[in-house]
Amino acid sequence: MLTVTPPAAADLIGRREPRHRLIETMHRIVDSCGALDRTALAQIALDHGLKIAEVYEVASSYKRFAESTAELRLCNGPACRMAQAEGLVDLDEVESTACLGGCDQAPVAMVNGQRRVRFARQSDHHRAASSYAAAEPIAPVSDLPSVLATLDESALGGMGGARFPVSHKWGLVAAGKGPRHVVVNADESEPGSFKDRHLLDTSPAQVLTGALVAARVVGAEVIHVYLRSHHHELMPRLQATAEALASAWPDISFEWRRSGGSYICGEETTLIECLEGRAGRPKHKPPFPAQSGLFGRPTLIHNVETYFWVNEILARGAAWFCSHGAGVVRGLRHYSLSGRVRRPGVHVAPYGISLTDLIDSYGGGMAEGHELAAFCPGGASGGILPASLAALPLDDAALGAHGAVVGAGAVIVFSQADDPAAIVRDLMAFFAEESCGQCAPCRLGTSAAVEALRAGVADDHAAVADVLMQGSICGLGQGAGRLLSSFDRHFLRAEP
Repeated sequence: MLTVTPPAAADLIGRREPRHRLIETMHRIVDSCGALDRTALAQIALDHGLKIAEVYEVASSYKRFAESTAELRLCNGPACRMAQAEGLVDLDEVESTACLGGCDQAPVAMVNGQRRVRFARQSDHHRAASSYAAAEPIAPVSDLPSVLATLDESALGGMGGARFPVSHKWGLVAAGKGPRHVVVNADESEPGSFKDRHLLDTSPAQVLTGALVAARVVGAEVIHVYLRSHHHELMPRLQATAEALASAWPDISFEWRRSGGSYICGEETTLIECLEGRAGRPKHKPPFPAQSGLFGRPTLIHNVETYFWVNEILARGAAWFCSHGAGVVRGLRHYSLSGRVRRPGVHVAPYGISLTDLIDSYGGGMAEGHELAAFCPGGASGGILPASLAALPLDDAALGAHGAVVGAGAVIVFSQADDPAAIVRDLMAFFAEESCGQCAPCRLGTSAAVEALRAGVADDHAAVADVLMQGSICGLGQGAGRLLSSFDRHFLRAEP
């Protein structure tokens, strides 16, 4: 492991940094020196006015700072494991890391903890780019009631999975007392999800404009852009985009922050802990962030795609948005489509489209030699379903009856070449590795599930899944339980 000498650490840290800058201080040192050692922790503690034990507690709770330094790490997400199965790489020969959000270009790797490397073939056959043309960023808004009315008419819900009405959430934050904050949650860590990375890369002005509109409506002066640490290479372009928008929105500024690299960092209460420079552990709700969030103030948190659609709806109108949709829930959304399809990529399609239509109309059909056998409709935490349910609408109402959710729209497609038991075992091992360990149901339940799956023991799956879903504080344990329960129901007991 690389070490940090006292002069180097001192040069990288500004004297008397505030507590909320603690995570970014750690990032700067790791960026320059490769790792945190005892000397660096001592210097950080000195310059932040903290005890070394406090700094260590924070650093050890985030994967970015806790894992060993390796020159090369290969992604072990589902799409990259499928690429491994095709003989392109051997994950056993090098160190691995969790899904890097490059599932459309699998296999993917990190070099020196900073740069993602794509080994995959670069062709239209292998990689798809969305054909959707985004609207131009809208001009600054002044009729705030009209903005809320338009969003309310569109029935836009949060695209991170909860589908909470956007207009209602904005109203709650705006009604709060004291300074307010807006956060762009760009910590996209769900295995199989890469749409937010795609949007930040292709439509940064639209995303940031949506956040600026939100800040204007709720009365926030600062927007915190919270970027997954693995996607740090996107930061310069995002900052340049914000600078270009600044003259039109002079009353609102941006703060740029990186997450701690753990799956749990995208959970909204953990996100707040990270922004405040604290250990990465979720908190019980209520209060919800809209009531008491960052620094105890009303805080609006949406993922990247939600802000993108804010700009689209205000540019094109609520009626346009509602004219799309394949079911009760209206509108469009971005699907991260990966796995055994001809054209993996980000596809804009009607909300509620079936998997069959998504694969055939957008994904180019199944890859040659492969037949649909199973799919995850919402990433690892959305559950796993058999091919017999591929005609169902990809919405929570339809999928919920079968123990699954669409979540953030991370659709992973498997074929007869893939073993559902191995898929679930590997994803459950991911959840066990990423568990923060704070609550016993998640800490013990994920580990117990991994052991049972490895041993081929299925008797306790339903009970363990129930404990995970009912007893876990946050979505990690709940998602792990959903995955285990859906596997047990559809692939072991073969229930409808």
